[in-house]
Parts: sequence; structure tokens; C-alpha cells
Amino acid sequence: MEDLLLQIIVWEHSGILECFEHYKKCLNERDRDYTLPDTKGKVYAYKEAIGALLEKKENQFDSKYWNYDHPALNPLKKFLTEHIGK
Repeated sequence: MEDLLLQIIVWEHSGILECFEHYKKCLNERDRDYTLPDTKGKVYAYKEAIGALLEKKENQFDSKYWNYDHPALNPLKKFLTEHIGK
């Protein structure tokens, strides 16, 4: 699910992911055996950076944070339509 969420991040906030990649690169460049954050951590960091975690849980998936028209959601929408209906 986290992989899908990362794909549908609203474009205006997509720069946050670049910052996260710099963070991971910085950890990798150290001479220590640091554990890199997983995808779930990346989504959490995104939600924290945009302030979504300060909102009620149901508002964390507001369309101001996620692009629900993104093509990556088409297979899921098709599956739900076929199995649940419109």
C-alpha cells in the first residue's frame, strides 16, 4: 500500500521525496551500519512534513495530499468496480 501512496502524492509536495532520498544517501555515505527507513517510514515522513499527522486520522487521506486521479490507481479502481460495483 505504501508504494501506491508514494505514487499518488500531490505534485506540489513531491519535492519532499527528493529530500528523503538525500537523507537516505547521507546515511549510506556514513561509515556506520545505519538502518535505512523503509517505505512505510517514507510515507510517515511525508505525512509528518505536510502536517497531515496533526489532523484527524480520516483527514490524513484528503485530496490535498493525494492525487486520486493518478493512473496508478486505475487497476485498483477497476478491481473495485468489478467486484463491488459503482
